[in-house]
Amino acid sequence: MLNIFRGANACSTLKSIWQRGSTLTTGLLNDVPPEIELSGYGRIRSPGSESPSALLTGESLNLEPLISDLDLFFERLYSYYCEKGLWCIITKWIIELLSLGFTICFSGFFLLYVDWNGLRNAKCGMDAVESGLKPCDLAKEAFNQHPLTPLTVSKVVIVGYLGIFSTYWVFCFLRFFAQLKDTLKIRHFYYNSLHVTDNELQTMPWATILEKVVRVQNSQKLCVVKYLSAHDILM
Repeated sequence: MLNIFRGANACSTLKSIWQRGSTLTTGLLNDVPPEIELSGYGRIRSPGSESPSALLTGESLNLEPLISDLDLFFERLYSYYCEKGLWCIITKWIIELLSLGFTICFSGFFLLYVDWNGLRNAKCGMDAVESGLKPCDLAKEAFNQHPLTPLTVSKVVIVGYLGIFSTYWVFCFLRFFAQLKDTLKIRHFYYNSLHVTDNELQTMPWATILEKVVRVQNSQKLCVVKYLSAHDILM
């Protein structure tokens, strides 16, 4: 009888412990924070980037770097320095477009409009007088009125060549406006952040530009990972 009573007490004690453990487990599961999604993780600021007062007031944590691609930015910065300013860059682009356009037109004119066989066999001037023939019209003999007639294999190749280079010229023309936007951003950085004008770039050494970029770290966060040095910029 005593053993039965002790067994009942043991069962009651185990049941009480199990209920307490279940309650504790449920509470712990409820206290587990939800998982952080990767899309939201990238927007979390570092702990030292906000003041305690800002954190207490519940301000949103959002740290965006000033420059998304430092390698490309420093490449454009150095390229702008080597080309010595905006107007030098624009002048170079215009000359390149004009040179390519002149090459295409020059090739098309001499390969399609000039009749080399007729020009070789034409007898004009003294040759016509000595042969007893009427002097020819050199303009009519030298130029084809219908350059694609008859359409031969060589002319098809020439037209294809001109079409490819004309497409490339259009691509360069559109790229001019696409690159102009990035060039204006670099010029804005030189003028407003580094306080260097295009005229000063003509004689200023690159080492001085590097020193100015390093000092900009004090006012603008170019890189959120570390403090950039001149060595980091060169690398």
